[in-house]
Amino acid sequence: MGAGPGQNASVSAGVEFVNIPVGWRKVYVDDIKANQPNALSTGPFGSAISSKYFQDSGVPVIRGSNLSNNAEILFKDEDFVYISPEKAGEFSRSSVRANDLIFTCWGTINQIGLIPEGSHFNCYIISNKQMKLTPDTKQVVPFYLYSLFSSRKIQKKISDLSIGSSIPGFNLGNLKSIELLLPPLLEQIKIASIISHWDYSLSILSRLIDIKSRQKRGLAAQLLTGKRRLPGFESEWSLYPLGYLLLPKKKVRAGKADYPILSVTVDGVKFQGDHFNKRVASENLGDYLVVDRGEIAMSGLNFWMGAIGMQSIVDAGVISPAYKVFRVNGDLIDSDYAMHFVRSQTMLSILLESSIQGASIVRRNLNMTSLTTAAVRIPSLLEQHAIAIDNGLN
Repeated sequence: MGAGPGQNASVSAGVEFVNIPVGWRKVYVDDIKANQPNALSTGPFGSAISSKYFQDSGVPVIRGSNLSNNAEILFKDEDFVYISPEKAGEFSRSSVRANDLIFTCWGTINQIGLIPEGSHFNCYIISNKQMKLTPDTKQVVPFYLYSLFSSRKIQKKISDLSIGSSIPGFNLGNLKSIELLLPPLLEQIKIASIISHWDYSLSILSRLIDIKSRQKRGLAAQLLTGKRRLPGFESEWSLYPLGYLLLPKKKVRAGKADYPILSVTVDGVKFQGDHFNKRVASENLGDYLVVDRGEIAMSGLNFWMGAIGMQSIVDAGVISPAYKVFRVNGDLIDSDYAMHFVRSQTMLSILLESSIQGASIVRRNLNMTSLTTAAVRIPSLLEQHAIAIDNGLN
């Protein structure tokens, strides 16, 4: 079917435009740069802006940590390194000011930044891993342009254009070649205003959700330690060694059976593919440990950072033989309560106290005796069950 009156369909370098409204136009990024020298430019070359030139004050240097791939964060106007004004003068083509866009060209290439009006400094210098665009404000509204580059379609285009294998790259030629669809300037202003309003509303909602989440985590911590009791429960809590509650499971190897591969992270038990975005397990899984649903798995490396959790995502999976697997002693501890307990601050403290400094500061070994003999106070099974189903934990 053809396009309607005043409309057409276009495909440009992987970005498809269908049913273009009247008055809108297709442009390349190179067409909308400001009419001034170095409006579209890269950062300083290589070591020209290395750490040996950094100082405590001066002209701020924008690095990857000042940008984000979260569209709600235009620019992190803090935590800079600085170079002298004299040194910055050597990099005038790499200077950016309010309404300039910044792109990461090596590494996290989907990072986009926009220097807002009212930023902390009048001038910044981009690093050697970035590019900048000073847009022609007679053609395009900078925030509208930022929103376009933050959109899923253009983000995918940037990823598709990436060069390099081990470290993704995105160069000035790639940036210039991207084709965009621009409405008239007045419509851009209206669209940018709506996007800005919704971004603000969503940020407020996000903060409210975060506050609510922190309140619930605080309540959960109080319920799991007995600092706060649910109505109707007054009996004393009992003291048990952790080894009475979580029983080391006899090792069951995967053998030739086909199981999904799991990882134990500081966020709990995850499918390995979801956590690493790729397979990192060895090809031979015969020695991997089987962990059934409802059992507790613990990392053998990052346990002291809280890498422990109940396996609740699949009937049975396999984990590295360096991990530990425990069964929940249902005679003393409710399974749902145990799921929350192993993710609690109390459990994290026990894990930390059961660790021994290894060969490096981030390498710690497990003292199994210290772990299994750690004293844990728990309520009756009935109260445990009530706590586990309380909204404070769920």
